[in-house]
Amino acid sequence: MATVKTREFKHTGKSGETIQFKSPITVDAQGEFTINIPAELAPTARALTTQPVWKGHVEVTQARVNWRIQGGVLSTIERFVEEAMKEHLAVEVKQELVILYRYENNTTFARAADGSIHPNGHFAAEKLEDDARRSWEWGGNRNIHSNNRPRFFGVGVVARAYLKLTYTRPGSSKVEYKRDLPGSHWDLNSMRRLNSYIVQDPLLHGYETDHFLTVGRDKPSSEGVQEMPYSDAAADFFSGLMLAMCRLGDQLDAFVGNKDNLLIAIKNGAHLLPGAGSASATDQQDTHGSQEETSSRRHNSDSKV
Repeated sequence: MATVKTREFKHTGKSGETIQFKSPITVDAQGEFTINIPAELAPTARALTTQPVWKGHVEVTQARVNWRIQGGVLSTIERFVEEAMKEHLAVEVKQELVILYRYENNTTFARAADGSIHPNGHFAAEKLEDDARRSWEWGGNRNIHSNNRPRFFGVGVVARAYLKLTYTRPGSSKVEYKRDLPGSHWDLNSMRRLNSYIVQDPLLHGYETDHFLTVGRDKPSSEGVQEMPYSDAAADFFSGLMLAMCRLGDQLDAFVGNKDNLLIAIKNGAHLLPGAGSASATDQQDTHGSQEETSSRRHNSDSKV
């Protein structure tokens, strides 16, 4: 068996997936040409041989190790290999607009049965009535505790619209998220307004998509990222939410960020946020309310005797 030449075959599909290999092309004494192909290409190649244009002209066989394309005309089997690669990487492409968002809560607290919030369970109002009956639950970020403390309390949200591309072929799929959206960059609409916020990408440094190895991996791998179908209402919601947080940050910065203003605010008893009253006053109120409730229960109990 003589080697006619060595050829490199390469094809890139719409999904960006590439198949590439190099094979010696040989011919035997009967004038039969042979090209070795990767095993992943064999199922597609075998299916192609049933088509009338190739039937009887090309044969797909397996030697001890390698899969082979064989035929009596060199140009025919070369074209067949090229067609098999195209067919192997042929995909169905689905485009859809989505919103990716991430939310983080770096607070932790105890919530009493009446809904009141306390720094921890020790100050829950119900505890004053019955130390053994701890009728409260932890709220906020439950991963934050005495051994895992945040640098500061805060909540955060980030959202962005993306063009989601799903590449599908029998038995496998692949997903990409692109920031290139339809329409002009200068369009004043809900989608552009949402993406006008200068924020870190919810997908961090990008989403490394899988090759065609698994089925149905259509979610970003970055932990905490959620996805929803795009709608103008959803875009406006997240835009408004982030704008509200901007205003909150500006309000806090004007006081907490300026010591003189902060001292004035404290002196005047200013409450920068809803529910941000004096912690001691809140505790006293909760304690008083709990004691009154306990006294009332005891009075009712005594009157029944």
